[in-house]
Amino acid sequence: QQRVLERRFFILDIPPDVSPLSVSCEEDIGFQYSMEIYFTEFLHWQPSWRTYDWRVADFIWIPQCASKVYWHIKEDLKLEHEAALAKADIDYLRPVVEWARRHPAHARFHGANFFTVYSMDL
Repeated sequence: QQRVLERRFFILDIPPDVSPLSVSCEEDIGFQYSMEIYFTEFLHWQPSWRTYDWRVADFIWIPQCASKVYWHIKEDLKLEHEAALAKADIDYLRPVVEWARRHPAHARFHGANFFTVYSMDL
């Protein structure tokens, strides 16, 4: 007998104006650093797990791609590793987190049902 997942996920799409470093989170940048992207794709492939109304969601997925932002900063702006990590954190990840905290869905469980994957291991 096949078990059915009875939890519903809402994908909280991040508006492009949340961060000045917004990049497309759809392009694969290689297995190790694309887990943030793959996880979003996985949820898109599971329509029975998804809801399009955050008010009934058990979990809220934040589809950020800090790893891709880091590589963009490091390569395009020619920053050293630590400087690129700091810039990705300050100018991308923190604004995304703050935006998510202000979303009405966050107040429902004080963010306890919000989650994301951070694939940076640098």
